[in-house]
Amino acid sequence: MGFEPTTPRTTIWCSNLLSYSHRLISSANIHYFYDICQRTQTKLLSNTRPMQSPRNSRSVLVIPSWYPPRGGEFFRDHARALTAAGMEVSVVSLDLISLKRNPDALWRRKNISSGFEHGVREYSSPCPIIPFLDRPNARLWIRRMISLGMEHIEEHGRPGIIQAHSSIWAGVAAAAIKKLTGIPYVVTEHRGRFVNNNPRAGALFRDWHYPLIRKAFGHADKIVTVSNALNEKIANISTVQEADIIAIPNLTDTSFFQGNPVTDSPGTFTFFSLAHLVPEKGMDTLIEAATILKDYKTDFRLIIGGDGSERASLEQAVRDASLDRIVRFTGKLSKDEVRDWLLHAHAFVLPSHFEAFGVVLIEAMACGLPVIGTRSGGPEYIVSDETGILVDRSDASALAKAMEKMIDGVVDYSQTQIRQYATTRFSPEVVAGQYAALYEQVTGGNTIKPQNLADTKYGPASY
Repeated sequence: MGFEPTTPRTTIWCSNLLSYSHRLISSANIHYFYDICQRTQTKLLSNTRPMQSPRNSRSVLVIPSWYPPRGGEFFRDHARALTAAGMEVSVVSLDLISLKRNPDALWRRKNISSGFEHGVREYSSPCPIIPFLDRPNARLWIRRMISLGMEHIEEHGRPGIIQAHSSIWAGVAAAAIKKLTGIPYVVTEHRGRFVNNNPRAGALFRDWHYPLIRKAFGHADKIVTVSNALNEKIANISTVQEADIIAIPNLTDTSFFQGNPVTDSPGTFTFFSLAHLVPEKGMDTLIEAATILKDYKTDFRLIIGGDGSERASLEQAVRDASLDRIVRFTGKLSKDEVRDWLLHAHAFVLPSHFEAFGVVLIEAMACGLPVIGTRSGGPEYIVSDETGILVDRSDASALAKAMEKMIDGVVDYSQTQIRQYATTRFSPEVVAGQYAALYEQVTGGNTIKPQNLADTKYGPASY
């Protein structure tokens, strides 16, 4: 059927878009949505290209809030897991380009690049960002993602469901696309700022965030969190009932993160930690803990992987504490390098002040490593007595004691049991199976059922 200006579908889309815009303006004073309406209405009414037939109802359109090469490798892994479970998956993403380094990016043509790998079709378009202007950047991101999503649907047909990763801001774009097309969407929240009762996390919100977040959650057909640590805060912000929010954990590639750790080998005890080196990851607390520990344990070393704004100050803290021979910074690591360090460590440490989940914890567990985490949200739903130790966040003394306990008692942990714990809860097959069941529920049974899912001896994780 042609996509002519007089078709009912066009009329409905434009009408829905204008109506949605007026409601947003009146409720949240979000004037830029009216501009989106005008632009999209003009584009839809002037476009006479044939509209593609609806795609397979088992197809999933993924809208991530960030995506490789700008982070978000776990979103790509998630999309590939859905494909392996038998779904047809496409990803539309925006590649953020700083205007400070690329001043012509604002006027650059919005070319769409595409690729096909591991069964996933990926479409990406550049999106300029202005340093230090978060609100205009959010407006531009949302506008461009709605445009990219609508163009993809027009070109390739309607998916059975949209999977938005994070309410900030993929969920907002998905809500607008749903209003235009009627396509249901699931929003999965990954951001640590939603951890409940954590002042550091809550400080990341701005007043102008809340109306947009409410739209993202309020129009979703289902809200998923990566751990129950986020549920209460989301319910309070969005007025959605907490009982209507479900938790499905993140996944890790358990076929990749495996091998033979050196836990039973002699030599210096090695702790490995990996994170983006920013204040919320708590690496200053870890260095302080290492300073305390060296007074009564000398035969250990601490490897810190990753890069970020805090690296220089952390390196200075190491020098000030005379830890140069104990602590080493590796810089940014590839996936292969992360696995190599995990397999050459005795234990993994994540000292975060807040975490929605903690993917690196389950990567370490998949390699058979015991872990030390903090009571910072997500880790409390990951780390058990069989897999490691939890301590209070920002408590260097408690962390030092946990590290000492790990050195003295690492032989009490079973590498086999730790890995089995990870594979039965966080493998791609298990997590994709949970999403497949959820999509089937949302769409009334039209999405594909998971295939060849791993047998879960331990049963579902307690989320």
